[in-house]
Amino acid sequence: MTRAELIGRILRGSRITRLQAEMLVETILDCLQQSLLRGEQVELRGFGTFDVRRCGSYRGRNPRTGQAVEVKARRLPFFRANPALIDRVNKSWQPPARLVHRGAGVSRKSTGITGAWMAIAEDAAPVADEITRRMG
Repeated sequence: MTRAELIGRILRGSRITRLQAEMLVETILDCLQQSLLRGEQVELRGFGTFDVRRCGSYRGRNPRTGQAVEVKARRLPFFRANPALIDRVNKSWQPPARLVHRGAGVSRKSTGITGAWMAIAEDAAPVADEITRRMG
């Protein structure tokens, strides 16, 4: 989701103007950023915790040249999701349909999947049928 999409969803769910929604999003993000810059932890109950972690300096390698490079110490923003949010995300997630080639007698070089593929899992069959219907 982009910032503009977030503003759009706020507009659909409330009776405020676009300018007010933009100011609301900007203010929340600015407050979050300012707190992290001060090194404070930001906890949003039921959502997660934003924090700043310090990483010490270390010797790394340039992946292109292989040459050793000294990486300076730095602070990085970090987000830890609330267990309730993790649980909601996992319960709402549906695995994608896994398609396999039917094999014997069906060309593997076909450009479409009509009649050549089937879903592995029974619950994924409607998704496979939709894919087949669209490619047609």
